[in-house]
Amino acid sequence: RQISYRTPVTKSGSTVRIDALGDEPGAVALFFICSTSLVDTFRSIYGDQLNFEGDRCIWFGAGDEIPEAPIKHCIELALTYHLNK
Repeated sequence: RQISYRTPVTKSGSTVRIDALGDEPGAVALFFICSTSLVDTFRSIYGDQLNFEGDRCIWFGAGDEIPEAPIKHCIELALTYHLNK
């Protein structure tokens, strides 16, 4: 079961979900709607700091240190996606 977050204001942002990453033991991912340009945007800004899988997620391995500032910014961009298009 995935945890999901969205804004209380309809159509202001895109849903962010948190779940395990497939068969990767201990890996966790932030999932985004793949039909948006969000992950491409994140990759262009933080490509050297974060791990990506296709157009759908940012992921972390079990022992990875999570870079707080880039993740906060990515979540902010997702939750305001429709306001900033």
